[in-house]
Amino acid sequence: MASIMDNINAGGTQGGPRILVYLLLDVSGSMCGPAIQAVNEGVEFIVCELKGVPEAIEMANVCIITFGSSAQVAIPLTPVPQLKAHALTCGGGTDMAAAIRELNKLLDRDFRPTFEGKARGDYKPTIFLLTDGEPNDLNSTVSESRNLQNRKKGQGIGTFVALGCGPSVNENNLRQIAPNVMLMPNMTPDNIKAFFRWVTASVVNASKTASQAAGGTGAAGGLQNAPPPIPEGSGGQPAFKFTF
Repeated sequence: MASIMDNINAGGTQGGPRILVYLLLDVSGSMCGPAIQAVNEGVEFIVCELKGVPEAIEMANVCIITFGSSAQVAIPLTPVPQLKAHALTCGGGTDMAAAIRELNKLLDRDFRPTFEGKARGDYKPTIFLLTDGEPNDLNSTVSESRNLQNRKKGQGIGTFVALGCGPSVNENNLRQIAPNVMLMPNMTPDNIKAFFRWVTASVVNASKTASQAAGGTGAAGGLQNAPPPIPEGSGGQPAFKFTF
């Protein structure tokens, strides 16, 4: 059996099961300044770090969707070896519904499900949503999120985590949008970058678990690995926390 490095040297194994990671990033006007700079540095960190992990090179793919007054695909679903960070700009409102709607369209196009009697398809997509405010239209956003979370059998999503940044985030709204909610009351650049470190560690963990399963050294039933520890941010305190 070819080793991971053999596969990398041969151009990767992206024809096999993939780990799909989607980042939905708020770039509305309230994110301008140090916050958007920290987000850009966080995206650069993800790209750089994943390229140093053989299992992520072998299996992980990343897509970034931004949303301000509209939604944009900043980085289409891309294998780690070809990932390149692009500077994100900010401005406008918070059309979160458009971002989730765009994600659903991309999943229809990009997600390779498993069919009975066929080779295993992609692992269920993992979604991270970062926002510092409320959506322009909560009802529309909740409706789009329900569509996302109720995709047809065999093409459903996996983990969906929303991070609310800053003191003005409405936790109750976020709970209607995503099944897993984290809060970052102190939205400093250090804390934002800590979130991207946590996302990176999550992708690395999933990549290693999936690689072990593919090699017969781990459970083949899915990616049930525990989330990585939450890193410290400003003042030596946890940068954010899960809410229950």
